[in-house]
Amino acid sequence: MLASKHTPWRRLQGISFGMYSAEELKKLSVKSITNPRYVDSLGNPSANGLYDLALGPADSKEVCSTCVQDFSNCSGHLGHIELPLTVYNPLLFDKLYLLLRGSCLNCHMLTCPRAAIHLLVCQLRVLEVGALQAVYELERILSR
Repeated sequence: MLASKHTPWRRLQGISFGMYSAEELKKLSVKSITNPRYVDSLGNPSANGLYDLALGPADSKEVCSTCVQDFSNCSGHLGHIELPLTVYNPLLFDKLYLLLRGSCLNCHMLTCPRAAIHLLVCQLRVLEVGALQAVYELERILSR
């Protein structure tokens, strides 16, 4: 029997996206990538390289050394690369620019009207309890 449209597991309740912190990434990482060569002279994945088998198999003939699954059953595992300098996420440049533009260069405080700060704080508190519709309602009420 096929599942009906009303089966609870078929309804999406929500979705969210986020970014890992450096500490979270290191905890999730199964391998530190330190080898700049990803394959050896025979074409096999190099240890500690981008194609290291601990990160998952790269083709159907390989087996993952972390979960011992084949190509079709291993979803892959995270690795990390230690960088000597801080690298900023280019996806966040526009947000960083807005923050810098809205900050005082002397005291580093946000140059934002108190009403806007109050609105944002209230919206964040309401959002914490999951009342998304109330976030828009607050903006409508406070912007009168």
